[in-house]
Amino acid sequence: MSPVFNGTKYTIPSPTLAPVTRTQRRVAFRNERFLYEGKSCFTGKTLVSMYHPEDERKICETKLWHGDDWSAFDYGRKVDFNRPIFSQIKEIWRDVPMMTLYHTGDSENCDYTNWFGGGKIASKNCYLCFNGANLEDCMFCK
Repeated sequence: MSPVFNGTKYTIPSPTLAPVTRTQRRVAFRNERFLYEGKSCFTGKTLVSMYHPEDERKICETKLWHGDDWSAFDYGRKVDFNRPIFSQIKEIWRDVPMMTLYHTGDSENCDYTNWFGGGKIASKNCYLCFNGANLEDCMFCK
């Protein structure tokens, strides 16, 4: 596989790292199991968050993030072709609010869980559980 641009053929070197190592590097920024204290950018309320306190990103309650009380269009901006694109992406990453924890569905009493799904049966009474769905009365699990 060698792409050709404007008649010039560019060779792509073979990987020097194992596939598992390359995957680890690609997803290293994703925090699943560490929880921190943070403040909502909308309400000022203290929250349990997956983002480190030194992280520059704004956070808000998951239900508020999914709700209609704010609009992502308020954070839109035009691309400045005179500036590097990655610095512009970093600015958007920093300015647009993120949900404090990743939850889908209506879980009950699962404040200290992350990457938690719902489905037809919502999770209940879970503590320090990660990457779970449809759980009840569980602690310290993945």
